[in-house]
Amino acid sequence: MEVCWENPRRRSVCTACPSPGGGLFAQLDPAQLAEIDRCRRILTFRRGAVLFLEGTESAGVYCICSGRVKLSSMLPDGRKHIAGVAGPGEALGVRAALARRAHDLTGELIEDGEIGVIPKMDFLQFLRRHPGICERLALLLSEELYLAYRKIRASALERVGERLVDLLWTAAGARGEPLNGGIRVKLDLNQEEVAEMIGVSRRSISRVLAELRRDGVIQCRRRSIVVLNCEELFRRLPPRML
Repeated sequence: MEVCWENPRRRSVCTACPSPGGGLFAQLDPAQLAEIDRCRRILTFRRGAVLFLEGTESAGVYCICSGRVKLSSMLPDGRKHIAGVAGPGEALGVRAALARRAHDLTGELIEDGEIGVIPKMDFLQFLRRHPGICERLALLLSEELYLAYRKIRASALERVGERLVDLLWTAAGARGEPLNGGIRVKLDLNQEEVAEMIGVSRRSISRVLAELRRDGVIQCRRRSIVVLNCEELFRRLPPRML
């Protein structure tokens, strides 16, 4: 089965991108967006397709036009760790392209989507022509590093319930959708994958979710959770890093 192809009739245009702001290319002016548009290809991927594989050489930067991408890595003991899920507007593979190193994560489509592929050398030359973008790039990479440190701290110090509450609170703030007085959080992951993401067992996840449901804090739906009581969820957050 074909998992990737180019369809010129559905070709997205960067200057008319409907993806939410906040990504690397969100604040580019029309001329810069047009420049990016000229050097990248839009490819359509089927669910399950792998964009890039951990340990392989970087070929470019991948901008998500539609669909979602699961980011994961393999631990030394053979277990999979899910680092997160990226959505429209986000650029992937930037660290590997900048460092000229192999990818430290695997990117896999968890739903059909369109991906803008920018060759590595074209991306690096674009940065050289527009050094002002490097400041935004530094901010985004610093935020990634901060979140990585938080995950390390959580795995060492926080209990299972605190890790899950922290994940729900962060996801609700980043991409939550208002729904009947609550906030719908689309996780795009099943319970086993959520467990892999925060480093616990699936049984522990089920137990904590059951407790939150029993206390009226959340309502579980297929691949999404509705936060019914934001104040109580906030109260259960672990102590924050200073």
